[in-house]
Amino acid sequence: MMMRAQLQRVCVDAVGRRQAGDVLSSTRRSQLAQVQAHSQRQGATAAGAPIVGGATAHRRWSSSGAGASADFVPPPLSTQRFTANIPTSIDPDTTPRTLGSLFWRVPEAQPLAQPRVACTNKNVLPLLGLPSDLPEHWEAPFARLFSGSEFPETLHPLACNYAGFQFGVFAGQLGDGRGITLGHLQSSPSGQLIEVHLKGTGTTPFSRTGDGRASLDECMWELVMSENLHALGVPTTQAAAVVVDSDSSSAVVTRVAPSFTRFGTFDLFYPGEGPAHGAAGPCTGDPAFDELLKSFLDLTIDQHFPALDDEPDKYEAFFRSVVHDTARMTASWMAFGFAHGLLNTDNMSILGLTLDHGRSGFMERFSKDFDPNSEDVDRMYSFQNQPSICLRNLFALSQSLATILPTSVSTGILSEFNDVFRDRRQEIMRQKFGVDNMPEDLEHEFWDTMESTAADFSLVFRLLTRAAMGAIGDPEALQQGLVAVSGAPEDRKAAQQPVLPRQDLERLVQMYHENRAQYEQVTGLDSLDPVNDEILKHESQRLLENISKHDWERHLSSVWGDWSIKYVEHVQREALPAELRQQVMQAANPRYIARPHLVKPAAEAAEAGDFGPLRTLLDVLSDPCDLSSPAEACDVGPDVAFSSSFAANERPADMDA
Repeated sequence: MMMRAQLQRVCVDAVGRRQAGDVLSSTRRSQLAQVQAHSQRQGATAAGAPIVGGATAHRRWSSSGAGASADFVPPPLSTQRFTANIPTSIDPDTTPRTLGSLFWRVPEAQPLAQPRVACTNKNVLPLLGLPSDLPEHWEAPFARLFSGSEFPETLHPLACNYAGFQFGVFAGQLGDGRGITLGHLQSSPSGQLIEVHLKGTGTTPFSRTGDGRASLDECMWELVMSENLHALGVPTTQAAAVVVDSDSSSAVVTRVAPSFTRFGTFDLFYPGEGPAHGAAGPCTGDPAFDELLKSFLDLTIDQHFPALDDEPDKYEAFFRSVVHDTARMTASWMAFGFAHGLLNTDNMSILGLTLDHGRSGFMERFSKDFDPNSEDVDRMYSFQNQPSICLRNLFALSQSLATILPTSVSTGILSEFNDVFRDRRQEIMRQKFGVDNMPEDLEHEFWDTMESTAADFSLVFRLLTRAAMGAIGDPEALQQGLVAVSGAPEDRKAAQQPVLPRQDLERLVQMYHENRAQYEQVTGLDSLDPVNDEILKHESQRLLENISKHDWERHLSSVWGDWSIKYVEHVQREALPAELRQQVMQAANPRYIARPHLVKPAAEAAEAGDFGPLRTLLDVLSDPCDLSSPAEACDVGPDVAFSSSFAANERPADMDA
């Protein structure tokens, strides 16, 4: 069974594994009672009136006292967009349990000890109606509000319920285990709806075994990674601030996006008839839940897809938009060497935004198997698997929407994913290569060469950019630069570690030839290709063990020399204006990326109470293509030595959302 599980993760097209567990029918009745009781209460109150109830009051906002600032006015946040339309649990008990409602109203603040501002994001604060440079005398009330330590009297934060598929297995209810939605506001600069979410604020009924808190380095990683992606044009949520407690042992990150609704929100309604069989979501089995699904889907369309409201087939149009947005987001990841690391359905945004960055990372030494999540030992969510995983997650979403959108319709829409993904990826890659058209064979040779040389992803494209700025025309000089940013045999070995021992793979090959049905049952595969790929990795490992320095350098010179000649010839044939090529490549190929060894010193300084390096790093990563920046320590130029991309354990682990 272990071999089966591992090989299923190697092949992302394999059938998902059997779901673990089911929701007890006895809890369904109590969930339905909650929904029905709340619906009756909603009907008895005025439209748009706030929900009242709960045994414990919030720790309320004070404009006086220690650290107060009389002129700090909290942003006009409200959760009424949810609670005025959707049943919400107001039971103040935080004991972990299964809920049949989409939201749980936070009964009271769980304050940090002496919260203080570690870092704010000047690019995001204006979205909240705040100045980009927060006045020093506002920091204390800002820290209290955006750490979840104190709420204004009229604000009723929520924890959001959701379910999800985790590593291909339906896990049932998950939810905001250490996060809350502080509220929504209409952004004053753009008029865009903004949802403000705090991560690390304490326990909720969805906390399971956790304490609801987050570490400073976790929150820092979310801040710098999301801002780096945003600056590169990759669709993502953003972070407005990190607030820490008195000894920096706990922190809270303020995240903003038009919505934090996830695939997993709709997985609450998963019927148990998809890529894994058996369990169903906690909001199934009764017409009241079918109506709840329709109400929430209508609310989602009204708030985030208003152009679809008047269309007769608005649910079809909604799903098509989700599929296309997800495809474009995934294409952006692939073009910039980014791996999310934890592509469970509860970590996927309904708006096609990169969500929950804690296990993510940018590739350094190129490897199709790159996976920054050290706990994903079988590399299910590796770099190369991301498109297929996202498509599979979209299929799971279609199953959860099946009572509203027939699968015969959603299946056709899912077939559009690959074309949208390809078009967006090619668009970005043309910019990165500085060409009007990149011949398919030339690009394939490029990626094969990147793999065989363990070249640094970002350095290679920066080097191509520098070549363009000097007028591309010397393939020998380009070759020398590409060799300089390539790896050593040890890097190549680290980049292609096999998943299974060779003897296990050879037994599978024998099984395939002697008993095909048994092979398919054991592995979930219908071909030998994934097994043969793993065997080739073992052979490559053996060859790399014995290669001499001279032979390795000759290999680098040969493969990069061949490709450089073809690339330079192609660029010269296209004859694009040099200035245009330079501008396009400069904007598409970052000088700065969030590398673990750059973030680590800032994290260590912050743990000691010095937040200056973090703020400098955030400024640099907010403008990653800027040549004028003096932050030489963050430069990704080819004269700088970098650590292996596989030191994944140096980067903070994710926390449950």
